[in-house]
Amino acid sequence: MQDNDPIKAQLDRALALLQLCRRLDYEAILDHQGEAVETLREVVQILRQSLPEGAQGDGGAAADVETVSDAADPDLADKGALLERQRRFVEALSRAGIGNRLGKLYCSDAPSRQVAFREAPHKLGLPHFDMVIAADYAPVSGYHGIFIGAQEVASCVLPLPAESHQWQIRERHRFADARRAAELVSLLSAGFPVA
Repeated sequence: MQDNDPIKAQLDRALALLQLCRRLDYEAILDHQGEAVETLREVVQILRQSLPEGAQGDGGAAADVETVSDAADPDLADKGALLERQRRFVEALSRAGIGNRLGKLYCSDAPSRQVAFREAPHKLGLPHFDMVIAADYAPVSGYHGIFIGAQEVASCVLPLPAESHQWQIRERHRFADARRAAELVSLLSAGFPVA
């Protein structure tokens, strides 16, 4: 491959984006920590550079990302849409006062009652999701998380002992926008009925 090969350039951008995405720390972004915010800005910059001519506009990242359906690299477009969706969720959850629980689960056995999602014993039985937020309680002894997907919020529990169970979906509800998703998260997290 030559250095000016456009495919190599796209691969280099995709690798840089992947490395940056792995470094995204949503809690630090919510706390407005400089390095975390700068990493998010780098991700947005790489995404904008990857858009086809004419799609970059000045309508903000949301408008840009949603126009890339015909881009040469659909995986990159999907990642861009996912990052933009996550950004909207993070903002809505922060405004609802629950953004500090992102990436965590409620755990009835943990001293602080919250654990990082990566500490969950397994992921078997979980629906497809973009992010997770710790619930306020667990209806059974075990783990309880609210999982947010592209169009659905699901309340899921993992009863203890975790090795003998899969995650169970207690409730799921569809939403149209990030504000409604945050409302659903708040209601499901506290165990209130959803109207």
